[in-house]
Amino acid sequence: MLKPATSSLEHAARRLARLPGRPSLYLDVARLIGERNVTTNAVARAIRGDAAATAALLRLANSPLYYRSRHVGTVADAITTIGLEGVKALLMTVYYAALQRESPGMDWWARERHGVASAVAARALGSEIRPSDPGFPERCYVAGLLHDVGQLGLFPSTARAVSIASDPLAVEQALHGYDHAALGAAVAHHWNLPLSVCDAIRDHHAPTTESADPPLTAAVHLAALAADRVITGRSGEPDPGALALAGFSGDDFVAWCERVHGVLDGAEEWSRASEVDPGAAAAEVAGIPAVRPPEFHVEVYTPNPEARMPAGM
Repeated sequence: MLKPATSSLEHAARRLARLPGRPSLYLDVARLIGERNVTTNAVARAIRGDAAATAALLRLANSPLYYRSRHVGTVADAITTIGLEGVKALLMTVYYAALQRESPGMDWWARERHGVASAVAARALGSEIRPSDPGFPERCYVAGLLHDVGQLGLFPSTARAVSIASDPLAVEQALHGYDHAALGAAVAHHWNLPLSVCDAIRDHHAPTTESADPPLTAAVHLAALAADRVITGRSGEPDPGALALAGFSGDDFVAWCERVHGVLDGAEEWSRASEVDPGAAAAEVAGIPAVRPPEFHVEVYTPNPEARMPAGM
């Protein structure tokens, strides 16, 4: 369960939650999708007024990740192509990309790359952990995307100390009285995200059965480690309880990380779709050629290019 916030944590969460504003379109669409008998056209009407979201949606629907024989030219067709839960995840990704740019001096590209890679890996793992629940993988995606959002509220005051610390969370606690995981959970609570997502953000470094949805927290924990391992070639050790909740042994997790190499091809498309500034988005929706954002590229660490997944994985 979400723990009560201290006054200083609550103040920091309120400040961070306002930059660059609540993810209102995500929340509105999520509420709309939750209604009975919702139609694709109703969701499309809610999205069409936002140029950045519209451009991102069309870009993703026409990407190799969702290749179709014909061009997707309308928001409604894009929603049908990606799916309602996928639309929710993309809207949060667009918001997350904008939020990263609110921290001058931060290497936002590296943070965004890690966030999107973690999100895509968490969604893939969520599909394996709970295949009968179509909403679970997308909750994993949102929690994976936002698991380090609290770092934006601590930067730059802790940047130097954390970069050289053996225990970054302890340094954050010493300097602020809370760490980035607790701050991120408090921010997610202000955005009215599901309690299970808030708890997964709070506990992603140390999964616990006290979380609202322990398998979701486990998925985010393992996905963040997998993203680090694939991108940099190094990561921390996975929590044994998280491995058990995911049905993994230690060797299974290493093998799954190797499989994530392929999963992260999808991260490239999701990140590229989210890289939309409002001016370029309006031009793109109007059919005017616009300058493309920098290409997303995961510099994958490959210790053994001949490695293969064991049978049954």
